[in-house]
Amino acid sequence: MATPLDILIVDDERNMVLVLKDTLSALPHRIHCAYSASEAEQILETIQPELVLSDLRIGRDSGLDLLAKSRVIIPNAPPIFILLTAYGDVETAVSALKGGAFDFLIKPVPPAKLLHTITQATDRLEKEIELDYLRSLQNQGEPLGELLGESAPIKKIRNEIGKIALSESPVLILGESGTGKELVAKA
Repeated sequence: MATPLDILIVDDERNMVLVLKDTLSALPHRIHCAYSASEAEQILETIQPELVLSDLRIGRDSGLDLLAKSRVIIPNAPPIFILLTAYGDVETAVSALKGGAFDFLIKPVPPAKLLHTITQATDRLEKEIELDYLRSLQNQGEPLGELLGESAPIKKIRNEIGKIALSESPVLILGESGTGKELVAKA
């Protein structure tokens, strides 16, 4: 992602926070740290980070509860959550993922795996932002690029372009000469 993100690390173990912060120092993002759920909630309210790395057990509190609260604190753009734990079991991982976590990692997390997971999360976030932008254009009835018109076929094409635009796959555009293939490709 081109724009630096705000990433929040939440863990009641200071050494773990330092290790995670050091691992993430290679990334261009702004790193914020919290050592309790209440401190994390304050950061969620003020900074509204795009990504949260949280321990499953934060003292007496739960990372799953923090995940749920983050969706209340930032309802329009809740952060992507990656939960970490030293006590991993399948049941907990499933409930974390069903609760909205992006991933569930077992500590100690190898730095390469953590960085890979964060890259996947930021890629997903970037695609969500692009999709929201395309949806806003579609909802406003704004033309995509220079593709003009309000007929049903043009609206259908715009809708298809919006669906395909986020894909990294090659797309073959077919049509007679002068039908606007270049405009569709540009849009």
